[in-house]
Amino acid sequence: MSFVSIDLVALLAIALAGGVRMGPHDPAARLAELGTRIERAPTDLALRVERARLALELDDLRLARADVDVALRREPMHPVAVRLLAFVEQRGGNLVAALQACRRAEALGVVDAGVLRLRGHVLASLARPAEAAAAFAAAWAAARAHAPEHALELAQALVATGDDAAALAVLERGLAELGPVVSLVDAAVAIDVRNGRPEEAVRRYDALRPFVQREDFLVLRCAAVWRAVGRTDLAAAATAGRALPAVGALLGPVAPASAPGPRPTPTVLVPTGADWRYLDTGVAPAANWTTDMFDDSGWNSGPAQLGYGDGDEATVIASGAPGAAPLVSWFRHQFVWQQPMFATARVRVLCDDGAVVFVNGVEVGRWNVHNGPTGAWSPGSVAVSGPAEQQWHVFPFDPALLVDGRNQIAVTVHQVSPSSSDVSFDCEVLAGDGPIEVVRGPYLQNGTPSGGVVRWRTDQPCATQLWLGASGGGLQSVFYDATPRTEHAASVAGLPAETTFAYAIGDASGPFAAVAPGSLRTLPPIGAVRPMRVWALGDAGFATSSQHQVRDAFIAWNGATPVDAILMLGDNAYFAGTDREYQNGVFDVYGASLRGTFAWSALGNHDASSANTAVGTGPYYDAFTLPRAGEAGGLPSGTEAYYSFDRGHVHFVCLDSMDSDRSATGAMLTWLAADLAATQARWVVAFFHHPPYSAGSHTSDVLADSGGRMTDMRQVALPVLEAGGVDLVLCGHSHSYERSFLLDGHYGASATLLPTMVLDSGDGRDGGDGYYGKRTAGKASHEGAVYVVAGSAGLAGGGALNHAAMRVGLNQLGSF
Repeated sequence: MSFVSIDLVALLAIALAGGVRMGPHDPAARLAELGTRIERAPTDLALRVERARLALELDDLRLARADVDVALRREPMHPVAVRLLAFVEQRGGNLVAALQACRRAEALGVVDAGVLRLRGHVLASLARPAEAAAAFAAAWAAARAHAPEHALELAQALVATGDDAAALAVLERGLAELGPVVSLVDAAVAIDVRNGRPEEAVRRYDALRPFVQREDFLVLRCAAVWRAVGRTDLAAAATAGRALPAVGALLGPVAPASAPGPRPTPTVLVPTGADWRYLDTGVAPAANWTTDMFDDSGWNSGPAQLGYGDGDEATVIASGAPGAAPLVSWFRHQFVWQQPMFATARVRVLCDDGAVVFVNGVEVGRWNVHNGPTGAWSPGSVAVSGPAEQQWHVFPFDPALLVDGRNQIAVTVHQVSPSSSDVSFDCEVLAGDGPIEVVRGPYLQNGTPSGGVVRWRTDQPCATQLWLGASGGGLQSVFYDATPRTEHAASVAGLPAETTFAYAIGDASGPFAAVAPGSLRTLPPIGAVRPMRVWALGDAGFATSSQHQVRDAFIAWNGATPVDAILMLGDNAYFAGTDREYQNGVFDVYGASLRGTFAWSALGNHDASSANTAVGTGPYYDAFTLPRAGEAGGLPSGTEAYYSFDRGHVHFVCLDSMDSDRSATGAMLTWLAADLAATQARWVVAFFHHPPYSAGSHTSDVLADSGGRMTDMRQVALPVLEAGGVDLVLCGHSHSYERSFLLDGHYGASATLLPTMVLDSGDGRDGGDGYYGKRTAGKASHEGAVYVVAGSAGLAGGGALNHAAMRVGLNQLGSF
């Protein structure tokens, strides 16, 4: 049943969110490995189930069904296999069988929001709206947090039963929880119109005014409302429009009533200068060397500092032959810990060049060493020299890792090359409250013409306080929150546009003396035409020397030119987007840039491995503050998975090509069409992870590659973007650089590219045959866009780079 009729259908209707949203992961990286392991262990049901899950994500229903069938023949009550069977049957169009599998899963106790939503979709497809509504309602109750599509699908099912009041109540709940999301507002307006409440419908649109730049965006919607109820006079009046109200916020600093006393002294579990066992042969020990089970009696021992080459060592370890020093040295120390339990604990390490730290066999952090498995072959990422050699690196860890009795701390120290001239190592372990140390940031988020968010992390919970002042002048407290926490986000608004401020971070005691003041420059007024330089980084976060080289090359080339924004194009932290990988591959590498430039991020497949987009949790969502409520320009999306923001005369749109519904009637693309219609920016730039065109390490012509995500973005998202006047699309995923001609209307495989789809076949260079141009000096539909793949900020290589739509293809490291 449609929500509305006549000319309101295209404008106001909502549709059932399509497709099955499986858990976040990177299927291509695991499928081949699982095949090999299953050949060796064909009876391992866990491997079968995992491969079925990945095959389903890659739309290989034959393989998924085969593995599910094998698992269920051997264990008919296997709950995960039964759950996967439901998704396989639904994807294959076997709706009755899918419904039966849902019931089997529920009977086995598998009653999660995903299964309940799947059941709702199946029932809706079987024209059983009342049962579908009950399933969606149960899914809503079971979900820990909600996305816009959850409210949309439940509301549509209720409308199909004829219960407009209940549908409207669901939409109101969604709006109250997620903010003024345009897709939910449109759906509620449709119900209002059908039930003869045009004034309420127009009131809902009025609530969107603070987020809309283009007055005609709301004018057209309000006029459609009045026409639908026969009030052509009011429809005509609505087209006259009215001025948008000014929106702003005021500084409201709340300083602590009185400064607290001095911080307590922590308990020292391992002091600096302690005796350590060490292995300096360059040959790796057994795999269990980080645990208490390992026998290190054959290792040498001595007090810290340990190392060679600087002359300040208490214990000199072997340096090897000239030019052939071991890349890695191994260190172990055993200590006894007994109750009471501490609330906090941390390891502090001094190292040259890099280190990986373990407590009782569990890695708790690393610095200046690549992400992923390490061994005797693993170098440090960059050489450390000068004052950096005396810097202590802090790694907080969960005190629950400590056991009552003997505990083992183990550290590897890594050199950049065998020709290293020196090695340094010392370490201490502290428990309980002590002096606060900042272990991440500060870094800038969610910038606007009137302010932004400053974030940082501390090793122990404490209050949050931010100071601002004229650059080089005195600082004034502008944000204070007494709640003790380790993740700090201080927002400030009401500032003048295009103004530079110094900022300092601290707690109730005052600014942190060890953290130098940063610089925050507010954005230009929306619509103001300004030169702009944006640094885009795709697939960067390996924490390797390659990533550091790309960073350093850009900084050297850029010189003193301001960078106005940093775009992260996804796969920001390899290999699974964990918190430690984000620390090592993002914040430790780009910290100096992030403290003074607002950064905006897209979700990649590796980031998604540790993130839950449905509820907005995990290291990716925890690390960033992104504009879900339209606070940085554009329309509210209700989620940090996709959003928009403005910088002067440029409108940026970030889409989620990984986990969000990519169907044309889903919440994301419904929002996208409205967001593009609402902006009057001169330029539109979109960025997301999976490229619509690529012949690099990923191939957009192959449906199975990346689970069809590149195909979805090309076939479904690009028509919306191009109709909305997009000028530039930036992606990562393929570890290469590719740049298209000026294109429009190419939504098929590379072989389907027609000459009429290439609006300018030149090289696009000012020094060549001329840069690309458009007929309209501003946003206009279908006048062409340039598509860029820039996924080589951390790794380069792979692919033929011969896509017909691409003017340039390079297997080279770099950023854009």
